[in-house]
Amino acid sequence: MEGQEENPDVPKGFSSLMTGTVIPVLLFLGLLWVGIKFLIPTVDYKEPTEVKTVPLTQIHEGVNTEWRKDYEFYIVREGHVLFVLSAKDKTAEKFFHQKALVMWIPDRDQFVEQNHGSLYDRRGNAVGGGTVWPLDRLAVRLNDAGEVIVDPRNVQNMDGETKKINNQYSVEEGSREVEPFFLRIP
Repeated sequence: MEGQEENPDVPKGFSSLMTGTVIPVLLFLGLLWVGIKFLIPTVDYKEPTEVKTVPLTQIHEGVNTEWRKDYEFYIVREGHVLFVLSAKDKTAEKFFHQKALVMWIPDRDQFVEQNHGSLYDRRGNAVGGGTVWPLDRLAVRLNDAGEVIVDPRNVQNMDGETKKINNQYSVEEGSREVEPFFLRIP
């Protein structure tokens, strides 16, 4: 067909099919896969169901701070009772959407969250600053060997029970003294 001219805008053959359609589609799918892999974590983190701490005989009177950094809780022993307070400040989490941990300040006999100014007494009740909720208590028990076992996923949440009395938010302590969140020890 001698009289026909070839149109240079019309691709011809396998190489033009590859450069015009297949390669861009493969590049798009590859970038999409990289984006999805970036958003999906490669480590499947699960909170521990139980944390074995130490024998009860090694838990001293007052606030025990050894588990704040790794497990985000405090063990409090007052005479013949034991309970575990979460170190997480709910005010920072609920209002500011930030994770914030309280610190135990022995000289003041208070828990303090330094960024937002929340203050809590030794039992976890809100006593000042911007907070209106007490610290959560975590389930606690003794195993057969006499070791303290804490379950950080079993939480006593008292948000709805908080009352404002004399400009302090607190919870009726009797309502918090229930198993497994409050352990009476011999």
